[in-house]
Order: sequence, then C-alpha cells, then structure tokens
Amino acid sequence: MWITKYTTKNDQVRYKYSERYIDPLTNKNKIVSISMPKNNSQSRKEAMLRLNDKIQKKIKESSTINIDSLTFVAALDEWFVHYKNTAGVKVSTIYNKESSIKTIKSAIGKDILIKKMTTRYLQEIFNEWYKSKKRSNSTMKNLRSVIKKVFLYVQLQYGLEDLRAIQNVELPNRQKSRSEVLAIRNNYLEDNEVKEIIDVLEQMQSEGGYGRYLRNVMVLRYAVEFQTLNGMRIGELIAIQNKDIDYENKKLDINGTYVRASYNNSGDHGYKDTTKTESSYRTIDLTDRSIEILKKLELENRKSIQWDDNFNDNDYIFTNTVGNPLDTMYIGRVLKKAVERTTITKKVTTHTFRHTHISRLAQMNINLRAIQSRVGHSDSNTTLMIYTHVTETMSKEMINKLNLIGY
Repeated sequence: MWITKYTTKNDQVRYKYSERYIDPLTNKNKIVSISMPKNNSQSRKEAMLRLNDKIQKKIKESSTINIDSLTFVAALDEWFVHYKNTAGVKVSTIYNKESSIKTIKSAIGKDILIKKMTTRYLQEIFNEWYKSKKRSNSTMKNLRSVIKKVFLYVQLQYGLEDLRAIQNVELPNRQKSRSEVLAIRNNYLEDNEVKEIIDVLEQMQSEGGYGRYLRNVMVLRYAVEFQTLNGMRIGELIAIQNKDIDYENKKLDINGTYVRASYNNSGDHGYKDTTKTESSYRTIDLTDRSIEILKKLELENRKSIQWDDNFNDNDYIFTNTVGNPLDTMYIGRVLKKAVERTTITKKVTTHTFRHTHISRLAQMNINLRAIQSRVGHSDSNTTLMIYTHVTETMSKEMINKLNLIGY
C-alpha cells in the first residue's frame, strides 16, 4: 500500500491510498484506490481493510480460474490478499510475509499448477534453499508455513483434495556449530563491558562532528544504558512517549513498538504500532537512574522544541534532531563502530542489552515468572534459556571459589 497526498478543488487536503493486485484473468498488475481525509495509524489500518475488500471483490468478479487451471503463484497472490484482510496482524508482520513470498516466487515457476505439484518437486526446492543460502531452521519453517497455508486456502476455496505435496516435505535440519551455540548462550555483557561501550560512545561524542551526529550519539549512549537497566526491545524503547511515563510513581507503560515508514510506503517517518505479543503490553517499575535518563532526554527535547523550528513535537523521548525516534538501522551501524573500538570480542546488537538485563535479574535470583513478566516474554522457555545458562555459570563460579578454600 502506498499513500499520495493531494488537494481537492475546494483546497481540502486528502490522501489517496492505493494497492496493487494480480488480476486472475489476465495475470497482470492492477490498482485499486480509496480516498481518505487523514494519514495516521488508524486511517492506514482502515484503508488496508477497505482496499483488501475491494481487491477480493475485483478478483471474485473477474476470476474464471478453477482448480484445474490454478497456478501456485496465482493461488499465493490470492491467499496473501485474503491473509491481509483477515489475519489482523501487525504491518511489520505483513512486511515479513512479503519477504517470504518473494523468496517463494523466485523458486516456483509462474506456470506451475498447484494441483500437479508433488512432494518431490517441493522437497528439491527446500533442499536447494538449504544448500545455497544456508537459511536458518526458523526461516525454513516460515517458508513451509506460507506454502502450507496456500494449499489449505486452495482446499477451502477451490476444493483441492490432496495436500500431501506439502504435508510430506521434510525440512533439512541444520545443526548449529559450537561457536553458534556459544554465541547465542553468551549473548550478554558483563558490567565492565557495558561501561566500556558507554565510555566509547561518550568519547565519540567528545571527538566532535556536526550537530546531528553529536545529538544522535548522545541519545544512543542513554538508550544503551536504559535498555540494559530495563530489558525492553529496541522497538519498544524508541516508541516511549512522555505520556507513557509516571514520574511520580516511577513506572513506565510499555504499550507499543515503533514501525518505520518503509513498512507501509507512507510519506511520514513511521508510527507507533502494537507490541510484539499481548504479553508485551506491560507496566514496569523504573530505577532512579532510569528516571534521570528520561528526564534528561525530555529536557533536551523541550529545548529543541523551543529553539529549533525543524523539530517535530511527537512526544517521543529517544529522538533524533527532527523529533523522530532514532532509526534502528542507524543505531546498529553506530553501535557496531563503537564496539569495534572496545576490547569486546562478542557480537553485540541492541538485543544483547535486553539479554544482559535478563541475565542480571537471574544473577540476583529473581523469580523466573517475575523476569518473564518484566521483559514481556510470552513463552517462558525463552526466558528459561537465558536464566538456566546464567545459573549454570553461577554454579561453576561457586565451585571454582570453593576449590580455592583449603585448610
């Protein structure tokens, strides 16, 4: 979906929402559009539903395809329209599905009839994906899930009788190397390592540069510390707004994640979307230092609102020079440069600071359920994986210390 701003004859600002679809009769791209008075999160969601409804009607009106002539690619396009219209998922999830669909289309020919597809044909595709791209097990499962959903859709809509082609596909299971396992298990930092990164970011800021760079590095420095102290996802952190903070009671309402505009092709920078899962909606207690960081950045933003005409007051806290939340790709690039200037040999991403927070709580012997609730894990196994590793490390350290005791 993309959005075009225009002015009517009466000088009213309107927004044209458009979406492409594949006409099943001609197999060509066509476009449907609707006009709306606003361009905000609610309008975009409503527009997506209305456009998908129009596309479904267009497809139904023009389609003369039956199960004997239905190609897999045509079925995939039709299923995706249905999925967007009925799944009720986040925009970022739709974006990820589009990536999977692109991969699948690159491997399956346009003229392949879904009724004629065999397990052997699909198995060779999955084997090739595994050999050539070294895709992860989770990626392979996601690709198979999309293909399976297409088959199920065709079964319901066109009466496809045999689903064995996809049901019998076996996924190659790539075993993680020892270094990969250790990298996952050791995806957290010690206190001195976090401090080293913060020190380097402060040094990068003191080395000078133009104003935009200085502010962004300053905000990133506080983001690193805040994420380590509170364990939220980076998308949740940059989505924090002043209205989410209860300074008096030292609490933070985590109620969304920030989605970049590239996910929806709109003209704005992005918007605040729903959290990853229902469990991700949570209210957490904040440390005194966390409150200090939020007040520091809030003060910087108020100064920018007062003195900089280009600064947009969107109520966000971790902002760049124009008032938009820091871009996650930018954060990754600068963080990588900072880590390269430290003695740290581990791979460090923003998620490392989230794991670091969980590890700290485990070392404090905090209850597993309490940790799960604080960091918004819907699956306790995710928390347990980090929790167990840390407690195992603590046990080894205990034995090492006991071995030093002698009488």
